[in-house]
Amino acid sequence: MEKIWSDSEVAANGNIDRKTDPSTAAYTISVPTIKSTSSSHTNSIVAVTWDLTILLYICTVSSILRGAYHAKAETVTEKHRLAKSDAIFWDIKEVSGNTHKDENASRIGIATISNRRPTPQELGRLSRLVDASQCDRLFVELGLPLPEVQQTKFEARSLAGITVITKMFLKWTNTYPNQTLSDIKEAMATVDMATDRINEVLEKNEDLTDQDIVPIDVWTRAPSDEEIKRIVPNIGNTFYNLCLELGLSPPIIEQHEIGHPITFQSRMCALLQCWVNEFKTDATIGSLLIAMKACRIDWYTTAQILSQESGASESSEDRASWFRCGIL
Repeated sequence: MEKIWSDSEVAANGNIDRKTDPSTAAYTISVPTIKSTSSSHTNSIVAVTWDLTILLYICTVSSILRGAYHAKAETVTEKHRLAKSDAIFWDIKEVSGNTHKDENASRIGIATISNRRPTPQELGRLSRLVDASQCDRLFVELGLPLPEVQQTKFEARSLAGITVITKMFLKWTNTYPNQTLSDIKEAMATVDMATDRINEVLEKNEDLTDQDIVPIDVWTRAPSDEEIKRIVPNIGNTFYNLCLELGLSPPIIEQHEIGHPITFQSRMCALLQCWVNEFKTDATIGSLLIAMKACRIDWYTTAQILSQESGASESSEDRASWFRCGIL
């Protein structure tokens, strides 16, 4: 029902909605009809109390679960922290601002490993970690059929053992181009192969002991055609991996294998000359010796040969200089 309020009643009741009635110039408000009994009042109190109890219970349970989640997350994060060197190698990007330092290295918290296809050069390096007795299991785990693995081993039987494994890695990456370095690591772990040296093997080591046996002017220049002929006999059947380490692609290597099928000497000389022509100033005697060492090829004998040739050349030039001075 609707009641008409006078000015004095409006002044006494400040909470009244002031709606002016044009006809009476008074204030009106709608007042609901309320039926109040003692039983309904008691029921309302009980209902409100029950609702508050349920709400308090929900808040308590939510708080407990939230605390348990954060405690578990901290435990998992701490358990799976990665060394910074591992993160750099696997191209891991930090997505959390929390960092932690221990006695050995800086470590990052939550991170994800990006997918990256291994290069032929990296596959050649990874081959050093694969034992011949575990070779078949590894590549079957990676997805190659066993008959295909055995066929590849048969075709590469005349090459070094490490090259056989490299050939299978190359067949695998050509078959599954979307597979990554992390897939190799996972497969190695599945077949009980050690994975702790992956980072060490894949890093290019440019330190060479006894480097001073080669004069710096020889170290920093490209080998001549005559020097290449002297180097080739020291290379042997690991030449395929050496070419990969130098940066030549598998199609280029195979093209020279087909083009020079008769003698190893002519084939390897052509490959090294191709390397010099392709890499220009980066194709130095120093980088060749480092690659030979990485492939466990006799680099030391090669270094001695080049050093002796350099010394003999300098002595010859000195003698010619003295001879010209004597004539004058």
